[in-house]
Amino acid sequence: LRYAINLNAEGILLSLSSETSNLTHLMATKDSEIPLVLLDKTIYSDSFSSISIDGEEATYQAVSYLLKKGLNQIAGVFGAPEMTITQTRVRGYRKALKEFGNSNEMEMMVDQIDAFPQVWAQFMAQNPNIDGIFTMSDELLVRTHYALRKSGLKIPGDVALFSISDGQAPLYLYPNVSHLKHSGFEVGKQAAKLLFNLMSDFDNMTLDAKLPIELVELDSV
Repeated sequence: LRYAINLNAEGILLSLSSETSNLTHLMATKDSEIPLVLLDKTIYSDSFSSISIDGEEATYQAVSYLLKKGLNQIAGVFGAPEMTITQTRVRGYRKALKEFGNSNEMEMMVDQIDAFPQVWAQFMAQNPNIDGIFTMSDELLVRTHYALRKSGLKIPGDVALFSISDGQAPLYLYPNVSHLKHSGFEVGKQAAKLLFNLMSDFDNMTLDAKLPIELVELDSV
């Protein structure tokens, strides 16, 4: 950010790292009147505009979809719990279970993706009756799919699998995975449009825009 400010950048597009918990370090761009737009991985702020999907609503829709299919032992596979993206999707998972009167909360938190096999083994040992799994991202989807196949569990015969995805990974897996699709291309496109608008007319207005998602029913449920 200092580098961009010193170069008199006219605008900044920024996707936050997984470890980011607050945005105080970004305020220097406000002082320098450089428009900044957060995209994809965001933290809500009154100070900065952002473009993303509504992770809580998407997860709520995903888990509700599985519940409506008659599944009642649905696990949620999430990233590091301190991440805002994880927290919003956990809220959506819990909201769906609560509205359907289901108290079987089974949340697997993966702090570091390299530790997935160990976390998975412990989680499955504690929750042997799972009949459905929701994963919050493509990265976790691929790991979960591999673990299920390695253990000999059939998808969807033994366990259903559903994810939030950009739509690419689910088509590379067998069986193809049902998912709620969001377009990374569209996120980037809309973020750039918003940034150009702010560059031409910089003011203190902020916009927290949520892009639509699409249900794609394939073969894993």
